[in-house]
Amino acid sequence: MAEGVVSNVVSSIIVKLGTQAFKEIGKFWGLKKEFEKLRKTMEVLVAVIFDAEAKRVSNNLVKVWLGRLEDAVEDIDNLLDEFQTEAWGRQLMPGNRMTKKMVRKLEKIRETLKDIKEDSTLSSLIPVTLTQETYSTEYINRETHSFVRGEEVIGRDDDKMKIIELLLGCDSDQDKDNISFLPIVGIGGLGKTTLAQLVFNHKMVEKRFELQIWVCISDVFDLKIILEKMIKSINGSVQQGLDLDQLQKSLREKLSGKRYLLVLDDVWNEDREKWLKLRTLLMDVSRGSAVLITTRNMDIAQMMQTNKPYELQGLDKNKSWSLLRKVAFERGQKPHNSNIVRIGEEIVEMCKGVPLAIRTIGSILYGNNLERDWVSFKINRLAKLTQNINDLVPTLRMSYDCLASHLKHCFAYCRSFLKDHVIDVQKLIKLWMVEKDDMGTIVTCKMHDLAISVAGEHSIIIDKHTENEIFHQKIRHISLDTLFDHKSSKF
Repeated sequence: MAEGVVSNVVSSIIVKLGTQAFKEIGKFWGLKKEFEKLRKTMEVLVAVIFDAEAKRVSNNLVKVWLGRLEDAVEDIDNLLDEFQTEAWGRQLMPGNRMTKKMVRKLEKIRETLKDIKEDSTLSSLIPVTLTQETYSTEYINRETHSFVRGEEVIGRDDDKMKIIELLLGCDSDQDKDNISFLPIVGIGGLGKTTLAQLVFNHKMVEKRFELQIWVCISDVFDLKIILEKMIKSINGSVQQGLDLDQLQKSLREKLSGKRYLLVLDDVWNEDREKWLKLRTLLMDVSRGSAVLITTRNMDIAQMMQTNKPYELQGLDKNKSWSLLRKVAFERGQKPHNSNIVRIGEEIVEMCKGVPLAIRTIGSILYGNNLERDWVSFKINRLAKLTQNINDLVPTLRMSYDCLASHLKHCFAYCRSFLKDHVIDVQKLIKLWMVEKDDMGTIVTCKMHDLAISVAGEHSIIIDKHTENEIFHQKIRHISLDTLFDHKSSKF
């Protein structure tokens, strides 16, 4: 089961057990009480699943407990499908078709669930109301700051000057409001925050604006928290215990008549009403004030904009290699070995111009000046990099974790396709329908290695590389590479 989807499956089981169809199945085979007990157990467990997901990364006991629950839930879902199939078969071929094997499975699952409920780990989990705004605390606590050393940033000078030009020209149109809103939008790891830092600390910007305010928003778009952060950024501190009305009065007094630059970094909120409540507090200012927003979501950018969103692109090949060289080698010196240069250029090509990926790889390779080390890294570690490093995965995982549970399942299912395979959309939709997931409109796509990471040990692709691998007992989805010569394999 993909990470983060267990709540969706548990919820579907609760609904399924409450249907008239399953009440009839339970009544016919004398399992009505057993089904009802199973449903109540699921209701107890679903209340703590979000807290368990939030603690999965930092608490190994919770991770193990959640893994046991995921396996049990998968078994329950499959068993209920078996009961349903038997019921359909009974309609076509009258007679009691239920096997003792199915009853034994149900008894075994109930014993497993009993152990899971009685596990002491459960008592450490906090029951919460399940909403789409319940996210991992790992990301809720994410913070950024306004400072960066310009000499440490490679490849963003042109972007920096374009943003500054837009900010300095924001009061040229007399028909506009006193304040303009400029979003920087792009995928995770491109360096949106770094670009905002470069702009924030530029002398032209410091000279232009009377106040400069930096606020990291991240997942939780809470008006009171944002106002407290803004006041603290201006004053250096904020009085504790103020209510929302006191905070808004204090902030508006500080902004009144002043030309200011506000950076709202890492915005994820898609609720326009929440945005408008903040926006109305920012308007009574001197002409030429600006709000610079960083976000991964174009919909958010368009919702918050008065200026056209600035779409940040990846670094070009030369700048990517310069960045890798700076991070991977002492003083950024170019290696004398031309083969290392060639391998390095191949590595950055695979990074698609994403600075975070390049920096992470460069840090791993730092101090490895032998050609064989670079060759070994490229062959043995690069393909699995997103499963092992600490800096890149959380950045990519945030997008995954903020998906609805059923969409996480759909994303993880794409692990069944080969890396770099262009997925036929209609085929994918049909496969998702088989998996009982409802989908909206999508386009042709390729899936990142992150799909492999979140799918975990529950799925595998059989190709020439898996010939000598040991298959995990938890595997539930197998995909076959049709280009692989299966006749010559050892399976």
